[in-house]
Amino acid sequence: MNLDELQKECSELPELTINTTVSPWLSNKRLSEELRLSLTSAQYRKITSRLNVLHRKQNLPEHITTYIQRFKRAMDIGEESKKTKAVDECGKSYGFGKRKTSSARVWMVEGEGQFFVNGKPLADYFYHQHDRQKIVFPFIASQTLGRYNTWALAQGGGTTGQADAIALGVTRALVIQEPTKKPELREAGCLTHDPRQVERKKTGQPKARKKNTWVKR
Repeated sequence: MNLDELQKECSELPELTINTTVSPWLSNKRLSEELRLSLTSAQYRKITSRLNVLHRKQNLPEHITTYIQRFKRAMDIGEESKKTKAVDECGKSYGFGKRKTSSARVWMVEGEGQFFVNGKPLADYFYHQHDRQKIVFPFIASQTLGRYNTWALAQGGGTTGQADAIALGVTRALVIQEPTKKPELREAGCLTHDPRQVERKKTGQPKARKKNTWVKR
């Protein structure tokens, strides 16, 4: 069957409002195996785009439903439960954060507001006040300061990158503990990952942007 032909056949059918941010389709590799073709990224996007159009249609004929079903990935209960993050049996939540070349793993449990980074108290690990302020800001924004004990393991990069990575991990762990605080944390910008990286040095230049003084003669 041709997806374009199926799309034309169903063009008059009403559409459902479906969240397609999480793709229900097979991965590029598995779809290539199913079709016995070697699909490029562009071809894969084109196929899944057409499948999404069909997927949104109501009252699809049975032969079309059966046809597109073979391209859907299996979503079992175990896989869905992995995606649903929750506190464990000890009441502990986990969050992961990255910034530049730094990464941080954060664990959080209800307590007295203690905070340890790589086995040291927060104030002993980060000497600069602005780094400490970044880390505790999610608690301030969600009005939960002093409610949780937190442990963080940070690695890579410098203190600024590690502080940002921990702050993101803290926010993600906090959202699991306090789901109702998510809108406040999002509005405060705590849930947004900063993708910026250090710009690389260019050949023939002293630094990424700095250039040698130009001399006419």
